[in-house]
Amino acid sequence: MDLVITLLGIIAVSFISMKVSKKFGLSASIGLLVSGVLLGSSFVEPLIQPNIEIIHSLGEVGFVFLMFLAGLEISWSMLY
Repeated sequence: MDLVITLLGIIAVSFISMKVSKKFGLSASIGLLVSGVLLGSSFVEPLIQPNIEIIHSLGEVGFVFLMFLAGLEISWSMLY
């Protein structure tokens, strides 16, 4: 249950930072970068530390899926 609460907290911080950045007229990517800096700081690390291996594994799986989807979008004619 602790993992679920940690993941929900990370998603909530990311969502809120995206909304705040949109409110200031900035890109959502800027908000996600800010939330990454906040969540990666040493202040928040003790809260995430018990589940850090699972979070890293989920991140790697997400990256593989992202690369797979990017590969599906590219055609050989675009490469030439």
